[in-house]
Amino acid sequence: MQDLKDVYIALQMKKKERRELTKMFQDELKHNGEYQELLKQIKTFREKKKSIEDTAKASALFDARQLDALTEEIKGSTELLSDVALAKFLNREQVEIVDEENNRLVPLFTVRFKKEEGESMSSQIAAARAESHPDRLFAPLAIGASVMAETEREEA
Repeated sequence: MQDLKDVYIALQMKKKERRELTKMFQDELKHNGEYQELLKQIKTFREKKKSIEDTAKASALFDARQLDALTEEIKGSTELLSDVALAKFLNREQVEIVDEENNRLVPLFTVRFKKEEGESMSSQIAAARAESHPDRLFAPLAIGASVMAETEREEA
């Protein structure tokens, strides 16, 4: 089995290459006059569409609020469905749903990674070091070695 970090690094390289190719493509479109004119027309149509939608929502304010509330309920129920399915899966129970048309629905699990919020791993390690010996002063890990070498030279 491949190492998780190796796969991640390969994926990042492919994403970087894709970004570069997309940027080249976008630069090409930026210099195409016909494309730029079409973008202006699309923007005008979107603004007109938004204006019509806002007018319709204003005339049916109760229905618009009900639509927003229903959207939030659906979002919450979908999250609950995912939580229940994952719990059943972790308990090694069968996870499937049969709908009103006798279609068998099975879960599709995905794993995604995101940057962790808050402190970085190196600052967490430094904090743990400081907590383990409150009577000592610790330099940051990256400059700690250079400070120690300087201190040794001064003592000599």
